[in-house]
Amino acid sequence: LSLHDALPILRGRMRQLEERLTDVSPFLFISPCRGILVNGNEISEIRPDRVVLKSGRILPVAQRKYETFRLRVGRFVGEEDWEA
Repeated sequence: LSLHDALPILRGRMRQLEERLTDVSPFLFISPCRGILVNGNEISEIRPDRVVLKSGRILPVAQRKYETFRLRVGRFVGEEDWEA
């Protein structure tokens, strides 16, 4: 996905962006909290309060989104009960 291709996608709400990326990308892009989208391939660890990326960056996970986030990432990586 090039930046040029992404520009029309970048307008709108985060949920709309997440849905559009699902349509055009083979990767899972999912929101752990408001204003953040994460590529599922880049996640190394998920905890109730945070997600750790392979780069070492730590991002927050909204308490109300944790269970859905964990299950969707688990299905994407092929482990239903995934928690690294």
